[in-house]
Amino acid sequence: MRVPRADEDDFAIRESFLHFAGPFAASGVVGEVGRWGDGVLAILLLISPRPRHPNGVTRLTQSLSYPRTDRGRSDPLHYCFFDIDGTLLSSGGAGQAAMEAAYLEIFGVGHPVEGISFAGRTDHAITTDLCEYYGVSFENGARERFVECYLGHLPRALATRDGRVLPGILELLEILESRDDVVLGLLTGNFRRGAEAKLKHFDLHDRFHFGGFGDHHLDRDDVARDAHGEATDHHGDEIPTDRLWVLGDTPADVKCGRAIGANVIAVATGGSTRDELEPSEPDHLFDDFSEFEKVAGLIG
Repeated sequence: MRVPRADEDDFAIRESFLHFAGPFAASGVVGEVGRWGDGVLAILLLISPRPRHPNGVTRLTQSLSYPRTDRGRSDPLHYCFFDIDGTLLSSGGAGQAAMEAAYLEIFGVGHPVEGISFAGRTDHAITTDLCEYYGVSFENGARERFVECYLGHLPRALATRDGRVLPGILELLEILESRDDVVLGLLTGNFRRGAEAKLKHFDLHDRFHFGGFGDHHLDRDDVARDAHGEATDHHGDEIPTDRLWVLGDTPADVKCGRAIGANVIAVATGGSTRDELEPSEPDHLFDDFSEFEKVAGLIG
């Protein structure tokens, strides 16, 4: 997933303006417009044609994957929030390895971690527990240094682990992306930049438009509320709960889906077995997503 920075937005706006103004270049109008200022530029952009995503999401340029929902649709879109680890992919333990390497580098502590669960939790919660485990503190900017160190180690850890995209995921995403009534997002406990690193490593980063991440929350339910809030902002109105979908691999995914009133599709490819998932009562439960057509058929 790629979220444009402010400077990228400015560049894209001016590129779109030049595309719009191009036909007038021969008449000298462009030179005059250059002297009129940004106010006229903004007005012209309002009437300039913009590329559109098949699902009605407007994009300023094709290279930006952060959507603006078309509010003129007569039927609401389906918003699908995917967990990452254990649902979309297996990193082969790269995340934990990168965290352990970062604790060793920043704090000089590095014995193997035991008794701390990583599955279904936010990175903020995990690192908080690891500080207690190692007897260290995130005071005086140590948290920021740790996160930067972790993000530096993560690509190397991904490259040396036997990770993979999980069964049926590529096919499922292709089907959902081809539909004009579906928008794909993320609901993950990963730090935002950690999520991007993992998705880029497996060439999945351009498929997702928005999401909730584990940078600031201890509770996964709060991440779900963030993701829901972003989807609502893009939709422009309250989204009917029957149009919200959470896909994940742990009881925590089911629980956070319920926190926003979403339909939940659980899959036993990650941190929990089918027997462990069943008591959380997801709406649908699969051993894996190899039956991708059936999974996609549930959505809508």
